[in-house]
Amino acid sequence: HFLGAKLGRGSIWDSHLATELWSTKVNIDAILDEQVMPLNKGMNLQVGQTVMLGASPDSTIELRCRGVPLLTGRMGRVGSSVAVRVDAAIERTDASKAL
Repeated sequence: HFLGAKLGRGSIWDSHLATELWSTKVNIDAILDEQVMPLNKGMNLQVGQTVMLGASPDSTIELRCRGVPLLTGRMGRVGSSVAVRVDAAIERTDASKAL
């Protein structure tokens, strides 16, 4: 059972739950490119080999959380760090809203 269902709902519980949810840390993946290759090619990659990406410095980057697309943006640099400038939110489908 969900704790809120047992204790009842109230403004204190709702406020606490909202605070905890907003402060939860999640991993965000910045997807530069995705490729399909034969398994033997992937398994035979060696240190020092180069994998060519289909992305350019101007390509759109997709930001995902646990595989769910959230945002799109552009890759850039801030000082010595690589950065992504967010351009837009991705409209979620009914299937991704359930996650």
